[in-house]
Amino acid sequence: MGGCDCYLLDRKVIEVLQRLDEKNSSLTLQVLWAGFQTDKVYFDRRDREKGKSRWTFAKKFKLVLDSLMSFSYAPIRFMTGIGLLFDIFSVVMLISVVIEYFTKGVPIDGWASLMCVILLSAGLILSMLGILGEYLWRTLDASRARPPFIIDEEKMPNEQDETGK
Repeated sequence: MGGCDCYLLDRKVIEVLQRLDEKNSSLTLQVLWAGFQTDKVYFDRRDREKGKSRWTFAKKFKLVLDSLMSFSYAPIRFMTGIGLLFDIFSVVMLISVVIEYFTKGVPIDGWASLMCVILLSAGLILSMLGILGEYLWRTLDASRARPPFIIDEEKMPNEQDETGK
């Protein structure tokens, strides 16, 4: 079983993480987001000898949600996409109901017309919520203290690196 149990961080990475000062975020993703070189140290994890883990399902679920919400706009785009699919499906269904009315004489009343209206309404609501969510995501992203770039090290113009260049 894998996972990130421990971190060995350079002082530069710690300083970047302190500048981020984010709430409800994932430390692992913040470390990866910083873009510094990473490596893995494998070890055999022994079974717990005493006590019970306080790492409950609710805490794990919160970490997944925090990770998804802090570093991805995918849920917002998913909601918009589902809304658009509902809209497309409702328009196709409405066209088929109208075609059936003119070709077979089936009256437009009852379940079919009601479903067309409900699907179209739900699709429009989800699409509008997705658009509002996109605006909110962009506002949140602009208000974060994440630097646009991170400088690993600075060289003075007259300094040479180890290769003599």
